[in-house]
Amino acid sequence: MGDLLRYRRTQCAPRPTFESFGASTRFRLQIGLFPRCEQSFGSPHHYVQGRRYRLDIVATEGRQSVALRDASTLELRLHPDTSAAEREQLLQRWYRRLLRPQVAELIAKWEPILGVEVADWGIKKMKTRWGTCNTEAGRIWINLELAKKSPACLEYIVVHELVHRIERRHNDQFRELMDRHLPQ
Repeated sequence: MGDLLRYRRTQCAPRPTFESFGASTRFRLQIGLFPRCEQSFGSPHHYVQGRRYRLDIVATEGRQSVALRDASTLELRLHPDTSAAEREQLLQRWYRRLLRPQVAELIAKWEPILGVEVADWGIKKMKTRWGTCNTEAGRIWINLELAKKSPACLEYIVVHELVHRIERRHNDQFRELMDRHLPQ
């Protein structure tokens, strides 16, 4: 949340330039971490891995499901009496199944590069954070909303949380490690 608030304050500063931000913040701006995207079933569009899809709700008497029907359509097959809360729950389960192998692959890729190990990790819906790291337990949590963001954004957050296994605080050493490993 601190990063989001810092960015919002800089929007009010007199003519900030893209180059005036640190490398880590420039990268976050490039991959779309700001501003945070909120979606609801009132919206005709939803995002999956950074791409926008038109939401198409199809009535079915069979099994309820979520699928990318084509390059532009996210299809929800639902029973006619499905409530909004049940629709949201179905979509969140689908996002979680989509995100889980991606996070596992990124952790496996970055653990040896950074020289760290994660004892446990999980995905959960968080209101104010993209991820968290419990440095003592060696556990990281990734926000479910990252299933809607680009793969580069997800990778940035995973690396960010893994770097917390080396440096707990967002100090100069932390920023230097982030800039060294994700220099964009």
